[in-house]
Amino acid sequence: MEFLNPTWLWLIPVSGFYLLYIYARKGSSKEKHTSSIMFLQQLKQSTQKKFLPFIPPRFLFDLLICLLLIIALAEVVLETKQPKVAIILDNSLSMAAIDMNRSLLDLAKQKIIQVAELDNPDAIFKVYKTSPNLQVMNQEFVDLNQLKSELNKIDFEYAEDNILNAVSEVKEVEKFDSIEVFSDHPITRQGLANVTMYSLRTEKPLNNIAFKTVLRDENTLKLGIVSYADESAKLSLLIESLTSNYRYQANSLIKPFESKEINLPIKTSVGPLKASFKATSVSEKEIVDSLAEDNQMFVNISNVANSIVLVSAYSPRELQLDTLENEVVNWVSIDKWSKQSSNAKLFIFHNWAPKELPKSPSLFINSFSSLQNAELSFAKPQNLTAWDNSHEILKYLLLKDFKLKLAYSVIPPNWANSLLEISGKTIAFAGENAGVRYAFLGFEILPFRGSLTPVPSILFLNALNWLTNNQSNAGLSTNSLKRLSNKATKVYYQNTKQELIVDALNTYLTKYPGLVIEEYNSKQEYQTVNFVSQKESNLGLSDVISLPSEIQSSNINTSDVLTNYILKVVFWLAIAGIFLFCLLMPLSKRLRV
Repeated sequence: MEFLNPTWLWLIPVSGFYLLYIYARKGSSKEKHTSSIMFLQQLKQSTQKKFLPFIPPRFLFDLLICLLLIIALAEVVLETKQPKVAIILDNSLSMAAIDMNRSLLDLAKQKIIQVAELDNPDAIFKVYKTSPNLQVMNQEFVDLNQLKSELNKIDFEYAEDNILNAVSEVKEVEKFDSIEVFSDHPITRQGLANVTMYSLRTEKPLNNIAFKTVLRDENTLKLGIVSYADESAKLSLLIESLTSNYRYQANSLIKPFESKEINLPIKTSVGPLKASFKATSVSEKEIVDSLAEDNQMFVNISNVANSIVLVSAYSPRELQLDTLENEVVNWVSIDKWSKQSSNAKLFIFHNWAPKELPKSPSLFINSFSSLQNAELSFAKPQNLTAWDNSHEILKYLLLKDFKLKLAYSVIPPNWANSLLEISGKTIAFAGENAGVRYAFLGFEILPFRGSLTPVPSILFLNALNWLTNNQSNAGLSTNSLKRLSNKATKVYYQNTKQELIVDALNTYLTKYPGLVIEEYNSKQEYQTVNFVSQKESNLGLSDVISLPSEIQSSNINTSDVLTNYILKVVFWLAIAGIFLFCLLMPLSKRLRV
């Protein structure tokens, strides 16, 4: 409650004292007599009783009138109720770059501001990020003007997230008028009352029922299937060999929103397999799927020892990545991946990094720019000088429509001893894990051993070589490389052979004199190089999916609130007056006797 003219409120105590003074003077000039000498013994007591304060009912009425007049002069104004909105922002690596100039996280931040301006301009907000754990960004509520600064504090994290758990935790912490979730996850409608979810993904699980995990060991095929359907469904599973006449059929029932694992006996000798299923509702009404003409979903399964395994929160079908240059890709969800039970020829980790590497070669991919043109290539190492005990390049992914901002990888923090960043995006790193050093450049992973290997020197040399030799792919022209950028590129280095770095830099300074590189000295901990970054383009946001909300915020009319408030004040003052009147009236009658 606020007052436009609060100075008038000083009249409340003044008027109270004035009324007391007026009523206290009434009857003060009347003479007081004792009727007989017999009452002299009780003179003191009876005199005290006659001087007890008497508050007539008219005094309360006059006081009430004065209070209402003073409040009217002060012009009381009630603020409209500000809706409390919780914003849950998914900041896992699945919200990373989707093309050269955008990331889902950036789009989500733009969408948050857009929704707040249109739907909740007068609301107050608390912002939560989901990764690595649910965390509130502002302990106190902020308005729309401060919301953007809170969002800018959020960046990608090397972790997964669980949107449903995050919503449940936020509901338990505090009561909000509405909760808004911004994520790239497929939308589920289970247990999300009072929540509006904004999906930044256009893909939906096939049939609302999809393969979640596919694992094969010597004698067993393990199929993990998840349902996002609203009703139970019958599954007709078919396992076929790609090299023989082997077939295996099985039936199963999956409930709404259930994640189910089906184990099938498979012989090793049958070779590569294709698994497919057909889903029908329990009422025999076929579940129509617009994404597959034959209403089937399949995945190819090779012998694990000769296969490529994609470790990701999303299936190859969702990523449109069933094969890479005719290589079979098996999918293992992040929660099911196990180093001990894995012996594939190559692991592709998508938006995730394990604590320990498997023995097989590993490739870390953050995002696919052109999924239709993805190719898996095998290559021998370049002849890199000064590399002691260097190993050959293992595997790397070539994308025909490669974009610079998609070149940064998922890097466990303890590996990242040496980083090369452009516009805040890592495109190369070197580090050490379990006694083996790794360098990452573009999409190349190079393991090597030896404590004196000049990691930063070779890394930086090849990073510049990669940038200049792939200008069309990287999106940077020669003129762009010559211009300076406000964002600096930091190259952290450990030790060893700084003169090699200087020689390499001098070579590129001669070729590109526009590059400004600071001098090295023994006390510096990092080196700064400036590149230009292309301007971000304003691209449209994806569609919004809204869930039903039990609580709808609405604008409150100020005049109606003021009227209701005044009526409440009058009511309670009247109740108080009646109470005092009933309390003091018997006393006043006794004193008048």
